[in-house]
Amino acid sequence: MRAFGAVDAVIISVMICGTAATAGLLKSNRPDRVVVFRQNAVVAEYPIGNDVEFSVNGKNGPVDIEIKDGAAKIVHAKCPRNICKQSGSISNSHGQLICAPNNILIRIQSSAGNSNVDGIAY
Repeated sequence: MRAFGAVDAVIISVMICGTAATAGLLKSNRPDRVVVFRQNAVVAEYPIGNDVEFSVNGKNGPVDIEIKDGAAKIVHAKCPRNICKQSGSISNSHGQLICAPNNILIRIQSSAGNSNVDGIAY
């Protein structure tokens, strides 16, 4: 067995610095808002940290959306199969729910940095 040397210290230092840099990138891209689009136009925007229920008008009628415990989901929508409602909730950055019959898109976004690139892609 060999003793702990200078090379070992350098390797450990590089690993610690790399881990710290990666953690900073991931933290900076934490989702902070829910944005609702209708036909590519923003119709509502709420902080993901606030528990709220709201409704937006879709093509076929109102779509009821709930933000609770850092996740968003469609509670009720007037559409034939309710696939959007069955999709469950989203909580990760760039997560999306789509109600195609109502032309509604719900997206979770981060306001920090480039919204098209997540922390893993850096």
